[in-house]
Amino acid sequence: MKQTISDTVSTRLGYKIDYHFIEQFEFILKESSPQATIEIKVKAGSGCYVFENSAEFRKEIDHIVDAIQEFTLSGHLPSTSIYSNVVTIYFDNTDPYSFRSSKISYEFDDEKTYRYLKDKLTSLLKEHCIFYTSIMAFPYYPFAVLFTCVIFPYLSFKKLIPSKYETPLTVFDSVFFIFALFRRSLFPKYEFDFGVNISQNSRAKSIRNFILGGIVFTIVINLVSNFLYDLF
Repeated sequence: MKQTISDTVSTRLGYKIDYHFIEQFEFILKESSPQATIEIKVKAGSGCYVFENSAEFRKEIDHIVDAIQEFTLSGHLPSTSIYSNVVTIYFDNTDPYSFRSSKISYEFDDEKTYRYLKDKLTSLLKEHCIFYTSIMAFPYYPFAVLFTCVIFPYLSFKKLIPSKYETPLTVFDSVFFIFALFRRSLFPKYEFDFGVNISQNSRAKSIRNFILGGIVFTIVINLVSNFLYDLF
């Protein structure tokens, strides 16, 4: 009897992919089989690049002038059947946030090896999960448009907003709409920590910190203003 296992796991979470991630991925494969090999594929700009091992990837990745948009990491294990023992992790940073965009595919003829690798790789992905992606995955843009174009104008027209809350709500409306519009640029689902992407990630982090500081400052100012308004 021949057994074949084909499994694809999707997740809405995002991850930071760096050299440590690749090293751990390769280490897990080598623990399962010393003959295991890896292959890395990236799409950057209009070019697609294939690296036959982690050493070649580390040596050549800085020569790519465009930012990485798609990243595929494949592990190949020896097989005694016509079926390949392959695990593939695919990340796509070109699509907007969705509930199913990361894909981990398993094609195996040995259930023990499959379950071992699935357990280990699930733990590896959990370690490299970006904390904000579970919050960023929600469809903010439709809600931002609805609030900006319908709810807020209606409340203002009907005079349903107390005067002391008009300014805070106006600020919130503007910030929320800008956040929804530029969410993917400021909070990328995947951080590919290689080549050109390093400077992009650093710039996005600086902007996030600046915006967060501005929001905290605005909240404090509005709280103080409301306190003084009620006091006098």
